Amino acid sequence: MAKPGSITAKINERVQLDFRDLEIEYQLMAYLIRVHPQSCTLVHKSWFSDGVLRDIFTVIDKVRVVPSKAALFRDIKKADLIDDEEIVRDVLKDLYKVDLESIEERGAQHLMDQVVDLYDSRRMLEGIAGIIGSLKKFNREKAKQILKHLSSPVTVANSRDEGYYLENYDQRLEIMGLREERAAEAEEGSVGIPTGILQFDRLCGGILPKEFGVIAGTTGVGKTAGIVNFGIHAWMMGHNCLIVSGEMAKEELQFRIDMNLAAISGRKFRNAELEEDDYAKWDATIKRYTAMYGDNILYTVALHRNFTTDHIEEIIIRLQDDTGEKIEWLGIDYLNIMESTRSSSSDNSRDWASQANVVWDVKGLTDEYNLVTWTCNQVKDEAFEKERFELSDLKYARAISEAAPVVVAFIRTDDDILHDKMRYQVLKMRNAMTPKRQFVIYPNMDIMRINIGQKTGVKSLTDYDDKVVRTRKKKYTPPKKDVRTKTMK
Repeated sequence: MAKPGSITAKINERVQLDFRDLEIEYQLMAYLIRVHPQSCTLVHKSWFSDGVLRDIFTVIDKVRVVPSKAALFRDIKKADLIDDEEIVRDVLKDLYKVDLESIEERGAQHLMDQVVDLYDSRRMLEGIAGIIGSLKKFNREKAKQILKHLSSPVTVANSRDEGYYLENYDQRLEIMGLREERAAEAEEGSVGIPTGILQFDRLCGGILPKEFGVIAGTTGVGKTAGIVNFGIHAWMMGHNCLIVSGEMAKEELQFRIDMNLAAISGRKFRNAELEEDDYAKWDATIKRYTAMYGDNILYTVALHRNFTTDHIEEIIIRLQDDTGEKIEWLGIDYLNIMESTRSSSSDNSRDWASQANVVWDVKGLTDEYNLVTWTCNQVKDEAFEKERFELSDLKYARAISEAAPVVVAFIRTDDDILHDKMRYQVLKMRNAMTPKRQFVIYPNMDIMRINIGQKTGVKSLTDYDDKVVRTRKKKYTPPKKDVRTKTMK
């Protein structure tokens, strides 16, 4: 307990005086009890400053039905939540007297917003008191933990995440209309955000907001290049993108984007062997893309190993606050080196349970911020030589198969490398049949492009279009007179 007259005690006193409103709390609780108990899913009991109201919420949140006053009292008593029966009876009597005629769904939402604002203010002030107390005790780590906790936003859940099936038909019609508009306006006819691999994009319509995909493969097959390619493609289509790496420095990640856009060999970047023409091309590329896509966000971040989705969330919040723009596409490199938000700092385990939590953390972040997310995952050692993967070949396959709506794989055998190709296999596809055949794509890892297209008669990589394009089989045409040609298989 804070000492009387201390800074902490003074802050707590101001909290009680200025940042609680029992009338609003009673109105909201009365609405939950007597009108719409299902709305408890949108509320958290900690938002109520009154302890008796928190106990009542615990019971009503569990039963989710409109009870009589007597039945609710019996349930509270049965749950062993009553210290003073008279106080509880008085509170229930007041709750059942609240006038609810003016409180419709919109009014209830406003009440929730007010309760959240008051709770968030109390939380921040109490956190400040905790920071001051921790610093006075020279406990900086504790102060940092409090600051991190305070940075997490408190919001009312979206009521459209629940609803009666028949009554929500109009909403579904509206959503479908918006998807049709997006598909009509999109350059490639996708309702979601395409990858640039048109065979795949036409199959799935692009990855939709609140969905995340996993790229599986062996070490060095090109999973990171895939994340970079997908991100560049989304960026050039007008989406705001964030690429996070736990493996490489920010500059190395940005060099990979340079290789892709300018078509300059990665060896030249690594060995500092760029020639005058390369510098000119690099400079022209940056100027060109600044002019064409400079209004879109393409942000790169290097994080330490064992980073969590909390670290990514802090970056998203800061970016959106600084720019006033919403992040729409997220690339994470990669699952196997992340740590769950549920793990302690000393727990670096890589068992199924811990990695399952990482997968669900990514799913939660994707859903909360309405993102399209791509991340990578290793396959098991025994699957390295396989030419076709199963979901069970992925590390922590059970968690990924449960949580990820889309799972694809990059496969390159020695024969594939010899013929300059890669196979793209779809292992899981939400709301659609998983194709049995693999797609063939043509990578050039020297410039970090996974699907540059196959052309004949090209002497220089600079002849390729800057956009990621689909490989099309060429139709056979009769050879011209006196010219020998080879027909493509």
